[in-house]
Amino acid sequence: MNSGLKFEYEGETYHIKFFHETFTEIHRNKPLQVKYTECKILRGKNRAEMELMFIGSARCSVKDNFSKDIGRKLSLKDALSMRIDGSINDKEFRTLAWNAYFGR
Repeated sequence: MNSGLKFEYEGETYHIKFFHETFTEIHRNKPLQVKYTECKILRGKNRAEMELMFIGSARCSVKDNFSKDIGRKLSLKDALSMRIDGSINDKEFRTLAWNAYFGR
């Protein structure tokens, strides 16, 4: 988990968190290891008051080589296109999120 990505938007602090997991899936009667990246964008100053605002994911094809960087980019893109509760998702917000990601 990457805990250092954060940015400010309209007086609120947002944190971008990534989680990488592997799970087993049955395909044509054979178990396959599937890699998965999840991105969560949370709002709040500390852990106690953090609220989930956006969530996105990226799943590796069985033919792909796993790349944390590609998984993070795809899951962040997905998170920025999904809204949990009708929350903000304007260009300025997306730009700040991408700048936080690339400035890591």
